[in-house]
Amino acid sequence: CEADAVILACGGSSYPKLGGGEGGLRLAQSLGLSIVEPTPCLVPLVSNDPWVRKLQGVRVEAALSAHVDGRQIAASRGELLFTAYGVSGPAALDLSREVCLALGRPVECSLNLFPEFRHAELEKFFLARLRALAPLSPTALLRGAMPEEVAEVYLAGQAKEIPLHESPTEDAVLHLARGLSAWKFSVCGSRPWEEAMVTAGGVRLDEVSPETMEARSLKGLHVTGELLDVDGDSGGYNLHFAWATGFLAGTSCVGKKC
Repeated sequence: CEADAVILACGGSSYPKLGGGEGGLRLAQSLGLSIVEPTPCLVPLVSNDPWVRKLQGVRVEAALSAHVDGRQIAASRGELLFTAYGVSGPAALDLSREVCLALGRPVECSLNLFPEFRHAELEKFFLARLRALAPLSPTALLRGAMPEEVAEVYLAGQAKEIPLHESPTEDAVLHLARGLSAWKFSVCGSRPWEEAMVTAGGVRLDEVSPETMEARSLKGLHVTGELLDVDGDSGGYNLHFAWATGFLAGTSCVGKKC
């Protein structure tokens, strides 16, 4: 069977139960194209920190950043879901690519439960609550500011600095504000391909024409979607890229201009 043009639109490695896998990438590689090794992307993250798992099922709006050797490698903001294995939700998914690429080195995440406040504003907020409501326990101080389960787990880990049975001092409240805007936990892995929404990696972009999606080294061969080394945040960007590159490849194959 011969053809003037062929479009590879095999998808990535995510969701193998729906047909995802590395077959398309290996086919592209067999045709002479270079491949950036695939990595799970938009995938939940695994943490062995006990406090994370204690909050299984709890959702918070937060800012999340990932760090390696003290250097920030990614940051996001949105809903975070605590799970039995670690964290999920848009805030975790949107920085999973950089985290997955960094695995093998110690990865630390910093959770900010009050991303709408600057640091000085958060301190002012908690001091105002203390002065207006004192005497009160740390648990009562946090009531209404975050889910009760989150407050209990956080304070249990801070019992030495902030005794739960006492009304906190102003210094203790400032310590509390700092901690809640930079609550640390480690990441040791990601969930498997079955739970990854997108594949990072694929055919190198410099080997494909962006106007037609045609391989520069093999006339008539077009590559689209997740087979390419392109991935985006959650929110439909990856679907849009797949449709757009498919359109470019298709119109090129029938001699039309976009």
